[in-house]
Amino acid sequence: MTQQTVGLIGGVGPGSTAVFYQAVVRRYAARHGGDQPPLLIYSIPMAASIEAAILGGATAGPEVERLVGLLETGVRALARAGVDAISMPCNTLQGYLPPIVERAGLPYIPLIGATAEHIQRAGYRRAALVCTSAMRSLGLYQAALEAQGVACLLPAESEQEAISAAIADSIHGRPDPNTCLGPVLRRLETAADSILLGCSDLNGFSEPGFTRLPVVDAMDVLAEATVDYLLS
Repeated sequence: MTQQTVGLIGGVGPGSTAVFYQAVVRRYAARHGGDQPPLLIYSIPMAASIEAAILGGATAGPEVERLVGLLETGVRALARAGVDAISMPCNTLQGYLPPIVERAGLPYIPLIGATAEHIQRAGYRRAALVCTSAMRSLGLYQAALEAQGVACLLPAESEQEAISAAIADSIHGRPDPNTCLGPVLRRLETAADSILLGCSDLNGFSEPGFTRLPVVDAMDVLAEATVDYLLS
């Protein structure tokens, strides 16, 4: 059987790309006798101005157009390298990458719909969405959850500001980046039956006791889907 090679669009951010790579390798090895998967990573050369615009909630404009150009360059590079499909461990950029991959004639391993389906199959009915301001504005998870009959609970505007600050602090390695999330989570725990972690750069949710709610990490769903493709 010919092995499938998956190309990863990474660098947004670099830390989450490394964590995702390791997750795919571990899951593949566990399911395939300890073997390692064929993966290629194209790391986007993210400009600080683009990152600031996205973290500030931009979904259009010159910096987003620059970002789309970087994504197009990455997809072309992976296509020339001969990958069979493309996956991207970033939630927010799901709003831009799928049509680029489609134009390149490659399969795209989906994140948003697969995560919403996972939440529905798990029996959750009120998922609180923790993500970037831009991802929230794009409305991708809200629409996907609605299609599955799951209510999507959004943080208040002040809570979203705290989430954005935690994301920025995590990306830049500042001390105690998750401290400001405590009050946000305590309020969400009174209204939701689960947390949809829709940002790959927040790492506190893996800590025991960080929240009383079950957490569905979209990166876990994507890692499993990527391994499914590699083994198909």
